[in-house]
Amino acid sequence: LLLLPLRNKRFTMTRKSKHAGGNMPLTHYEANKKFRSASNYGTTTARLSTDSQGNFGDCGLTLSPAVDPVATPSGHIYSREAILEYLLTKTTELKEAKKRYNSFLARQQGKTEEKCRKKEAAELESFEDSQKA
Repeated sequence: LLLLPLRNKRFTMTRKSKHAGGNMPLTHYEANKKFRSASNYGTTTARLSTDSQGNFGDCGLTLSPAVDPVATPSGHIYSREAILEYLLTKTTELKEAKKRYNSFLARQQGKTEEKCRKKEAAELESFEDSQKA
């Protein structure tokens, strides 16, 4: 067995930014202008137009000008009729989902109780059989 002496040299990792391309998420090919023009990555040509943004005062649900507008504390603007209709439909959907979930839990609890009863009956039967012999 050959043992080599350990050196007291301190091993440190170099910073990533010191490596070539360490702070660049793209390779040289990806950063090349030819590739960049084909993919629109990092260019100013692929900007959102004003058509993709809503106008101020439009309802967030109907995307049309708000009638009898109301605003949330966070600043979202809705038509009073649209937000009330949305809240009513969501409330009924949540109540129905809660009913379905509660019935699911009841079925699961019934299944587990049935398994426990069957297990206890099997244990009792095996105990009685062992006592008869």
